[in-house]
Amino acid sequence: MRTHPMRARRRQAGLGLVQVAVISALVAGVGMCAMMSMRADRNFFAEGWAKLSGSAGARAGDLLDQGRRAANGDDGLLRKCVIKGRTVVSNEDCKPDNRTSKVIRTSETRGFVTPKAVAPAPEAPTSMPEVDKMIEKQLR
Repeated sequence: MRTHPMRARRRQAGLGLVQVAVISALVAGVGMCAMMSMRADRNFFAEGWAKLSGSAGARAGDLLDQGRRAANGDDGLLRKCVIKGRTVVSNEDCKPDNRTSKVIRTSETRGFVTPKAVAPAPEAPTSMPEVDKMIEKQLR
């Protein structure tokens, strides 16, 4: 017995519901990682690639930074200078020909502190002693 051509089941071309869900989750994860790396001023993709590939590039860069700081005598001071019309604050020294370079002194503070309570003023007497004596004499 032959089936009618219109009743034959055809396989639908395209993506299934599960495949769309998996692809959407992957795209959302990549987007979330990109937004987090933008907020943290880090490149999570480059760090992840360095870890996956086993390259020592990231570790060598950290070591070079530490060596550069030691050679420059970087003591953790913040410096402020104007570069191309923009004020820049950095822990590295500005170029020697930049005359706008200033060291910013920092100090630890306690932040916002509630003011101490003012001592209440001494209360005025509620009665006069002379009047009280006169009233006591009249009551006796």
